[in-house]
Amino acid sequence: LVENMEEARSAAASVAELLADAEACEAAAGNNKASFLDLAEAHARMAETHPEAYKTHGLRDLALSHAFPKLTKLMGANWDPLTDPKPEAAKATRAWRRCLTVSGPSRDKARPADPTALLVSEPVAHPIRAALVTRWDPRDPEPALRVLEAWDATLPRAVVDDLHASAVLPKLRRAVEAWDPTLSAGSQKNASSAHVWLFPWLPRLGESLQSLWAPIRHKLARATQEWHPS
Repeated sequence: LVENMEEARSAAASVAELLADAEACEAAAGNNKASFLDLAEAHARMAETHPEAYKTHGLRDLALSHAFPKLTKLMGANWDPLTDPKPEAAKATRAWRRCLTVSGPSRDKARPADPTALLVSEPVAHPIRAALVTRWDPRDPEPALRVLEAWDATLPRAVVDDLHASAVLPKLRRAVEAWDPTLSAGSQKNASSAHVWLFPWLPRLGESLQSLWAPIRHKLARATQEWHPS
């Protein structure tokens, strides 16, 4: 009985300390005295010092409420991922995974299993997808690769896979469909440049590129049949 009482006192003290820390964190977030990274480190300390209480009281929700507006402001409304990948912002966002990956109850049952996906969806993933779909030239792989590599360790795997499937691969597929190996060497679509804009994606996309090889082989075979020395 004494042992149980001591455990109860210890748990109550842990909860009281956690709630005091959470209130201080809320005040710092509200008066803008703490940076995006400061708040991430504060939440990480709470999650690591009081792991059970942090889970039980669903403080991931508080973490998200602190992180989302700060990240939105950090990325800016006019962020162009193709010209400025913002690797430092990616590093700061990664610090939030220490508290957001803590399992436990959430007040919002509709939220995804990985709260990091909710945090990055609008401020990060949406602008990257929009840039890839609307402005990226697939025959210039470097801008797309730079931003994806900058955020690769921060974005949840499912988010990265979706960017590959919904933005990168369709653009590459359309570029292959438009590619004409019979055009002159000065054309943007000439045969000698095909490997330049496809091969850099091999380490990232791997077998996902398999569907592109058949139409390329078909175009090359037809071009060879139609070729005549001048």
